[in-house]
Amino acid sequence: MSSMLMSSVEDALILLLQRARVDRVQPSDAFVEHLSNALLAARDAADAPLEAGASSVRGGLATWQLRLAFEHLTRELDASRAVQGAAQACRTSRGHFSRAFKASTGVSPSRWHMERRIREAERLLAQRDIPLVEIAARCGFSDQSHFTNVFSRHRHVSPGAWRRRAAA
Repeated sequence: MSSMLMSSVEDALILLLQRARVDRVQPSDAFVEHLSNALLAARDAADAPLEAGASSVRGGLATWQLRLAFEHLTRELDASRAVQGAAQACRTSRGHFSRAFKASTGVSPSRWHMERRIREAERLLAQRDIPLVEIAARCGFSDQSHFTNVFSRHRHVSPGAWRRRAAA
């Protein structure tokens, strides 16, 4: 897929999310998760150049800022450093970045970041040979207990039970 086409796909996905915010529709967790996955897949598929673009959501981030934000939030495991790095890359204060990110996506950067870590944990859980303690470390959790608590709160099932269901 060409960079220009990939950039168009990314732009369309970002605009879809922004449109939901303009229409004052609160996106569901599943919508945000699927859209985030699509954005990450598009980002991984091609190294599209960042283009300046105006935000279609009042108070939101420009398209190029959203791309940078997703890159930083995906790359860094520590939420505080991820949000700070994304804010710096977008040339905004942390507070403004957080408000603008939420205006653009419907979720806070911290929530988006946590969801990304949990999706990565799910991907690793599907590989049955990786111990839970290692998955916890790879996904930036302080220990297996912390990982289990957070995962269970977000998915309403323990990592072990999720793994068993995924294998069935």
